[in-house]
Amino acid sequence: MQTVSIQLKIDGDNVRPETVALKDLFEILEALEGAILAVAGTVPTGTTPPLALITVKDGSDELGLALDERLVPAWSRISECRKHNTLHELPKEACKNLYKISAVTANNKWSVDVTSKSKLNVVPFHVSHLSPIEEIPQKTVSGQSTIYGRCVTVGGRKPKVWLEVTESNSPLAIRITESMAREISGRLYELVGLEGSATWNSVDLSLVSFRATRLVKYKPLPIPEAFKALADSHGEVWEGIDVEKYVHNIRYGDE
Repeated sequence: MQTVSIQLKIDGDNVRPETVALKDLFEILEALEGAILAVAGTVPTGTTPPLALITVKDGSDELGLALDERLVPAWSRISECRKHNTLHELPKEACKNLYKISAVTANNKWSVDVTSKSKLNVVPFHVSHLSPIEEIPQKTVSGQSTIYGRCVTVGGRKPKVWLEVTESNSPLAIRITESMAREISGRLYELVGLEGSATWNSVDLSLVSFRATRLVKYKPLPIPEAFKALADSHGEVWEGIDVEKYVHNIRYGDE
C-alpha cells in the first residue's frame, strides 16, 4: 500500500535527541496515530502500519513519518480543525489523543509541528505550551431511555450490573439498587432490560452515563412462543394461522 511522507518536529529550549525521553516521544506518536484512526473510523488493512517512523534527521528532533495514503483525509481534517479552532467537531477519541500531545508539550515546554513536504495540500499542525489544546468538555443531551444487554456480572458493595451492549466494545457498568441486583442475579448471561435516565455525547451519540430506575419486566421467548402469546391475547386476529409455519415462512420463505 502507498504511503506519504510527513515530518514531525519537536522544538524547545535544549531540545536534542538525547534530551527527549522515549516515553514522551512514544506518547506523542501513539496519540497522533490514535487521533488519525479515530477520525478515519477504521484501521486500513494490509501489512503496512498506519503510521511508521522512517527517518530521524541527524542531530535534531525532526522525525520522518510514513502515513498510509488512505488516512490522508483524516489527517487533513484534524489539521483544518486545529487551524480553525473547531476540534470539538472531531470524534471524542480523537480529541482525547490530541489533548495528550498538548499535555506532553505543556509538561516539557515544547512545541510540536507536523508538516508535509509532499503535494498533499494539508495545512501544518501546530501545538505548544504557549498554544495548547484545551481539554474539550463533552456536549451532552439527556433523556429517558431503556437499555437492553446481556448480563455478564452483577453485585458489589455498591451494586452494579455489567451489560454487554452492541454500542460498546466492553461491558457497560450501571449502578442499580440492591433489590434490582437480587432480581438480576437470577438472570446471569440472559438479556436484561433497564429503564432510566441516560446521557449521550451530542457529537457521536455515544452513551456517557446511565442511571437505572427500574428493571424491565421482560424475558426473551422463542419466536413461536411469542406469537402464541400474541394469539392468546388477540385470538381473533390469529385465528386459523399456524404460528410455527408462519414464522418458518418469514425466515425461509415458501419451500
